[in-house]
Amino acid sequence: MSPDRPGDDDPLDDPFADDPFEDPLGGDPLEDPFADDPLEEPLGGDGGDGESDADIEEALDEISQPTLRAVLVVGAFLHVGVFAVGLGLLFLLFRGRWTLGGGLVIGGALALGIAAASYRRYRTRNEGADATDD
Repeated sequence: MSPDRPGDDDPLDDPFADDPFEDPLGGDPLEDPFADDPLEEPLGGDGGDGESDADIEEALDEISQPTLRAVLVVGAFLHVGVFAVGLGLLFLLFRGRWTLGGGLVIGGALALGIAAASYRRYRTRNEGADATDD
């Protein structure tokens, strides 16, 4: 038995003649295809109006300096620690470079330890200040 043929009677006709991916921008190569994207600004605001900059500046003015410093220090050490441990493990497992991989793993673990110690020190200082405020 032969398989069912498509409905057209011309076997030489190109089945991809009306390919939608042939020219996705409709002739203008400089047009932004995501210009009318509703997810780009979910609140409906214009991205260049400066309100978000003002909101960030206001939030940074309201936060205390020790809190901001603690967030930045802990965030930086966490990122460095996770990256170094991951990269070190990759060097150890896939390349067999024990010196470089081991050094990265130990350095990353130290960075994670510093991040944990910084967070605990900030938390104990902050809890002590809250107890004296009451």
